[in-house]
Amino acid sequence: MRATSVIQIDLSAIDHNMRVIRRMVGPDVSICCIVKADAYGLGAARLIRRLETGGVGDAGGGGNGGGGAALLAVYSTEQAADLVRGAVTVPVLVLMPVWEMDRTDELYRAMVSGRLHVTVHGERHLEAVARIAERFGATVPVHLEIDTGLTRGGMGLDEAARVLRRVAGSRWLRLAGLFTHFASPTTDQPSTDRQMRQFSDFLSANEPCIPADCIIHAASTGAVIRHPRYHAGMVRIGLAWMGYAVETIESGEVLPEAAELQPVVTWASRIVHLREVPVGASVGYGGRWRASRASRLALVPVGYADGYPTACGGRDGETPGMVAVLVATGPTLRRCWAPVVGAVSMDQITIDVTDLPEVGVGTTVELISPDPDAPNHLPTIARRAGLIAHDMLCRLNPRIRRVHVVRPPLIEPKPAALPGLTALHVEQAAESRESAQSVG
Repeated sequence: MRATSVIQIDLSAIDHNMRVIRRMVGPDVSICCIVKADAYGLGAARLIRRLETGGVGDAGGGGNGGGGAALLAVYSTEQAADLVRGAVTVPVLVLMPVWEMDRTDELYRAMVSGRLHVTVHGERHLEAVARIAERFGATVPVHLEIDTGLTRGGMGLDEAARVLRRVAGSRWLRLAGLFTHFASPTTDQPSTDRQMRQFSDFLSANEPCIPADCIIHAASTGAVIRHPRYHAGMVRIGLAWMGYAVETIESGEVLPEAAELQPVVTWASRIVHLREVPVGASVGYGGRWRASRASRLALVPVGYADGYPTACGGRDGETPGMVAVLVATGPTLRRCWAPVVGAVSMDQITIDVTDLPEVGVGTTVELISPDPDAPNHLPTIARRAGLIAHDMLCRLNPRIRRVHVVRPPLIEPKPAALPGLTALHVEQAAESRESAQSVG
């Protein structure tokens, strides 16, 4: 096998998370799944069917009791085109301002059929979208982004009221949605409440211009898992469908169902070299770590070029980053923890396996484990590196093979495992399974 590492995406965990989110928001709230940046680097084309079905087998139907996403959201038209090529069955919302499009664009059919929803950011932008719709001779669904405190895209309350009235009187535009975006839902609940009140007041003041089928949405993952008062008519989820949510909340309310979300990502490599070093040996560039005893070190072929943070390197006097080494115990595998020692290099890290005499060349090492309590849980690594989980995911190099699997977890979090199966065997297992069935 030539791959130096593999990223496993657990489709069964995604199904589970979608069911948890459906229970969390109830049957009458629609779900919009955020799949920006190729679903945070996890492979949007392979995931959209899981998100559409929501783990219950029927595509679409994010509201009125259906389990899956009623809408998928991306940032750019390029990302939207990727979904259309992937035969998405629910509408796609583009969050970036779209200023132009012509009939040769591959999104043309999606737009004229109403399957492409466009975000309107202001009066000038409204005019551009209306010109596109008139030129196409089609009614285009639009969502107005109303800024209540994020101060990024969108428009202020006064401008939004003017835009809303113009959309209500337009032949070529249909008001499909009204939304705001919270600035600090994970860290500042009082400010989130203030934004929600501003948004609610705006809706009340402009109610005559808002059709009954207009989707009202405000909450992203951080607010979704806080309280139903933020849910409105639809919720937007990104980290939640990936199983990373509770870790983002610093304090305040959290819905109990959020604790049931399961991480979907495992990043695994294997040991390719072992060596013994004497007391006092320095390791890596800059000699940041010195052996305090005769030590056994292992080389793992993953580094910062793959997206492994340099902050996880170990140096004397500091707490090191940790990886999981999968060690056989009878018919099962267990996770044993090994510190990263010395600097993280471009394509490799060194770990201390002195206390793990069972390991050898070929032993599986998890850089990211799917266990929220593990020291190499993705959000834990991200915090160590001064990143957010979204950032950490998007930094994982696209050259690393993504493997999408439908089966029980590779290692049960507590404490058993599938006999004889290691993370890097996932490729052959997935390939043989995919030859017999579709995994979406």
